Amino acid sequence: ALVSIANAIRMNEHTAIRSIYLRNIEIPDEGAVAIANLLKHNRTIERLEMFSDDRQLIISLSTEGTRAIAEAVRDNNTLLDLTLKISCDDVSYAVADMLRHNTTLTHWTLITWGDTYTLRGAIAIAQALKDNKETALLSLKFAQNLVLSQEQNLDVARAFIDTLDCN
Repeated sequence: ALVSIANAIRMNEHTAIRSIYLRNIEIPDEGAVAIANLLKHNRTIERLEMFSDDRQLIISLSTEGTRAIAEAVRDNNTLLDLTLKISCDDVSYAVADMLRHNTTLTHWTLITWGDTYTLRGAIAIAQALKDNKETALLSLKFAQNLVLSQEQNLDVARAFIDTLDCN
């Protein structure tokens, strides 16, 4: 159903949909790819949020699905607000590439989840923000799931503080 809906929105040149909220669902790879294609072609969607109703959990989205969405957002020039889960370093690098090149995203909520997300992935994201001198990012929210140790979280905080000093 999600693929059909995303494709219908993408094919309708006269759509005025500005926000997409996906809650409490598992998105298969083909659904994530359909959303990514929608973001590549649609020029009205400004907000994409994927979370559960209680805001403590995130919807299920595979590594490949998250990577497809990050790659679509990279060159998107209308999306302003994104909530995205990062579950491993591979996805962190795709998201870092997205943040290094995207110049219109103003609000981003990063949710880390899983035991394969490490300090290297977090620092890659911080470095990408530091490298992007044209970023429009005004708000960056973190929700972490005890993935990193307290010391590692301090290292991540230092990396992001360094980013703030540069931008």
